[in-house]
Amino acid sequence: MRNIPRNSSEPTELTTLRQSGDEDFGPLDAPLDAMFEGVCAYCERKPLWRSRQDGVGADDTDLPDREGLFFTCDHVRPRRLLCNPDPSVGQCTAKSPPHRFDCVIYDWHNLVYACQPCNAVKGGQWPTDGDVAVSYINPCEHPDNPAAPNRVFEYDLDSGRLTVRGDVSGVPRANAVQTIRDLALNDPRGRIEKTSYSAGERRISLAELRLRWVSDLRKTLDIIVEVAPSTLTDVARGFVSSDARFSSIARQFVEGSRYRHYLT
Repeated sequence: MRNIPRNSSEPTELTTLRQSGDEDFGPLDAPLDAMFEGVCAYCERKPLWRSRQDGVGADDTDLPDREGLFFTCDHVRPRRLLCNPDPSVGQCTAKSPPHRFDCVIYDWHNLVYACQPCNAVKGGQWPTDGDVAVSYINPCEHPDNPAAPNRVFEYDLDSGRLTVRGDVSGVPRANAVQTIRDLALNDPRGRIEKTSYSAGERRISLAELRLRWVSDLRKTLDIIVEVAPSTLTDVARGFVSSDARFSSIARQFVEGSRYRHYLT
């Protein structure tokens, strides 16, 4: 999971939605796509339908017979805990639209851009009251916040698995562990389906996808350093740019490799 700077003011699409009291968050797809640069806030994948050259279905989706990912607006803290007729559960008691102008389902700081598999896996989950964990890691936390993704997460480059940094403890560690588990950030998602790209039935784990990405990155840089070294800076920076898929594991790999000086 990467850090995403949050625009300070809400987009006009959200203001219009708030004024109507409606629950159709579809109009937010475009501004969220722009802010998150087309990358899922949770798993760091990109929707293949935006660019057919940006990955191959068999290698880059949970369900390889699907052409690509579809993205949606997700409430980090789920709606069931925000807007509920029981005042002891929710902060807004509206049962259905129209909602009040100040209803917390319209809180800009609680909305992120997520691929449909992440949104479906997360669903209405939230750390249970009484557990050590009290929330999920929010990708829009300020990088200096101890709860920010860059402060709590790292990757095992031998497996591609997202892990919790060894120096993280207490509630931040519990939150990070539960975020990985509940959002299945290392695991296959959804039900097993037959694929048109390969025989049999399979699902691809996010850890496997990341590992393949790092392997391809290593091979690419090793080739370019031999045949076109003058382009290495642009290539390395492209892999770790904010609009690249799996940019956080790519950055960790490059910063720990002989190519790290190409990022400075």
